[in-house]
Formats: sequence, structure tokens, C-alpha cells
Amino acid sequence: PLRKVTGRVFALMVRILFGMPVPDTQCGFKIVPRNWFRTCRKNLIEERFCFDIEMTYWLQRHGVSITSIPISWKETAGSHLGLNHVLQMFGSVLVLRRRLD
Repeated sequence: PLRKVTGRVFALMVRILFGMPVPDTQCGFKIVPRNWFRTCRKNLIEERFCFDIEMTYWLQRHGVSITSIPISWKETAGSHLGLNHVLQMFGSVLVLRRRLD
């Protein structure tokens, strides 16, 4: 239950703070044209929770069309999300938002 609630709140927070056109920036599956990714990755600072957000935000700001395509997803047994991780994620989003202003 914590993972579902946290995921929804996190996604809403990201959409509000960054104006993201996709419902979930944290899905690990992304397709980015090679030339855009090469340019983009030179400008990225985030390495952990907010990497996806920073990359999507950067691409969006530079006119790259962002499309969300639903996929089938199966949870991995043993995956763990603790309160400490949740707090770090939310803190990282706020720091990133401040940095990108």
C-alpha cells in the first residue's frame, strides 16, 4: 500500500512542479533519439531518484515531443520501498525544482 500511495503522490507532485506531460516519469523504460540523448546527458546532474525527471524536463524544454505509451508491468518480488527512501525522493524533487528555476 505504501508503494501505491507514494507513487501516486510522487507522480502528482512531479506533474504539478514540472508540468510533465506524462503520468509517470519514473517508469524505467524510455526511448530517446540518440542525438537528443547525447546532447541531453551532458547537461544532467541528477544520478538517483530525479534522473528521469531532469531528463524529461530538459527534453521537453528543448522541444522534444514527449509521449507516454502504456506497457504491461509486473512487480518484482522482494522490491522494497522504505520511509527513508520516500523522504529522500520527495526531498530530491524539491531540490531539483529549486535548481531548475
